[in-house]
Amino acid sequence: MNTLQLNYFGKKICKSFKGTYSANEIYGLEGMFIVNTDEMGQSGKHWCFMNIQKDQPCEYYDPGGFPAEHFHDYWKNYLLSHTRSYIHYPYRSQPIESNSCGEFCLYVMYLRCENCTLSDIVAQFDKQLLVKNERKVLSFLSDLVKMK
Repeated sequence: MNTLQLNYFGKKICKSFKGTYSANEIYGLEGMFIVNTDEMGQSGKHWCFMNIQKDQPCEYYDPGGFPAEHFHDYWKNYLLSHTRSYIHYPYRSQPIESNSCGEFCLYVMYLRCENCTLSDIVAQFDKQLLVKNERKVLSFLSDLVKMK
């Protein structure tokens, strides 16, 4: 999904959604947002989800399972500037050959907005059958498109 699509569906499914941002635009942000691993002015490679709320542990979700510092040290530093730790799911949920990272982020964000914990959400993902995860996410989004 591209930035316009993510912003459109993000605003439809979650009142707390603050938008999509380039990697180097996260400073000062709070709320739920989707961030690209590329910096502003670059073409964009991969989407991750962040949830930064005052006085709560920050949440970071990468469909590839990588920690924030895998992409940028300043991501980790920013997350840790809010709390002493951040919550991260260390397993791949998206197939390697897939380009559905934005869809995975929307799925996770939707369920967070429905008061599911990040732990409960990622527990739904199969650690081996990644194509099964993708089918689940794409089915959810297909239903969402029909409803909206």
